[in-house]
Amino acid sequence: MKSVSNIALEYTTTNNEQKQRELLLLLVSYFLTLYDMEKENFADELGISSEFVEDAQIKFDYMKKIELTLQNMRETVQSEKDKDSEALTALYFNRILNTDGKKAKELAQIETAKHLTRLDRSKKIRKRWKAFSGCCDVCRAMDGVTVALDEPFMYQGQVVELSSGERYINNYAAMDTPNAHPNDKCSIEFIIE
Repeated sequence: MKSVSNIALEYTTTNNEQKQRELLLLLVSYFLTLYDMEKENFADELGISSEFVEDAQIKFDYMKKIELTLQNMRETVQSEKDKDSEALTALYFNRILNTDGKKAKELAQIETAKHLTRLDRSKKIRKRWKAFSGCCDVCRAMDGVTVALDEPFMYQGQVVELSSGERYINNYAAMDTPNAHPNDKCSIEFIIE
């Protein structure tokens, strides 16, 4: 069986469109499997069944985002014909694994926490951004931000005051998980009341 990194390399270098589509589906399936595994693990941690129907739109949106991210990786590697495609694929795919693999797990945790609140209406659960030590200024400013499960940590267009006195404007999509940038190592903490 091929490793996921080898599948990514083959995806970025093959010119066969049918093979590209097959490999893309394998890669997207890998990330959806991360989601499903974390859903089971977090449900076990919370002491509930993982057999529930999560918000299909969230999983679909994530699937489309990861598909687009992988397609962008392929286009970038293809456009850099004078560079080592294996090294370039490894660089981009490791970033995608770190960033989007983490996001898949955190989205699964959020959906599982939402399920717990549906099972036990007396439980109130919120999510908190936990900054990684040695993090960037944006993540440091977000450390401790606590919001409802259905709310993003940061809205698109939101301005965040940094400790340096500068302002960060989120020109990207709303951040439902603590991922301010690629390779972000911040984590999510759940507050159960």
